[in-house]
Amino acid sequence: MSSGKVFRNAHQIHLYLREQGWTGSYNKIRADMNRGLLRPRRGRGFTSSIVESYARQFLTRAVDMDPAQDAPVSGTAEEQGVSGVTERRALAHARKLEVQQQREQMKLQKELGELVETSVIEEELAVRAKAFRLGLESFGLDASEQVAAVFGGEEESARRLLDALNLGEDMIPVVIDFALSCTGRFRQLWERQTESLLDPYATGTWWTDAMREAWEKHSGGSYAE
Repeated sequence: MSSGKVFRNAHQIHLYLREQGWTGSYNKIRADMNRGLLRPRRGRGFTSSIVESYARQFLTRAVDMDPAQDAPVSGTAEEQGVSGVTERRALAHARKLEVQQQREQMKLQKELGELVETSVIEEELAVRAKAFRLGLESFGLDASEQVAAVFGGEEESARRLLDALNLGEDMIPVVIDFALSCTGRFRQLWERQTESLLDPYATGTWWTDAMREAWEKHSGGSYAE
């Protein structure tokens, strides 16, 4: 086959190399293309010279018919390991390029506003949680007299209560004073209930397996319930 032949995909490359006596599998060739070990020409596709150069670096022949290979296997482990070292270096370089590409992609996404740092989100959630707690706690203080008014803490409700008890309206001030005197007790009860409600949200125990696994990765595996 002439050097002008251009292969379009891994399947064609695999068939060609098998005909030439190389032992590389389709999966390996495909994986090496993804890693950048087998790079296409500028006009896309792979020439036979590119393919053969790749094969000499990263594949082995089932039986090498080259007369230059007639000499017995000699040698040293160092000589036999040259091909492996070359491939490991190429793989390491490909991984480095992949990581660099991922970093650049993340940087671009951040600049476009598609990514937000974890610390920013954590701070926002912490402020929201604090505001939520303060809002709940202040309700007990702000609404205590309104709650008392429902149970006799104002004239109309006190009059209805006295009517139900068949007592005279002269007791209205007494009922109002008693209901309002209970507002402190209501505020204490509300505070305890708020703490009891919010405690499960502040224990450090995640409620879903997905969040627990994500936090373990984020914290380097240091999280423990």
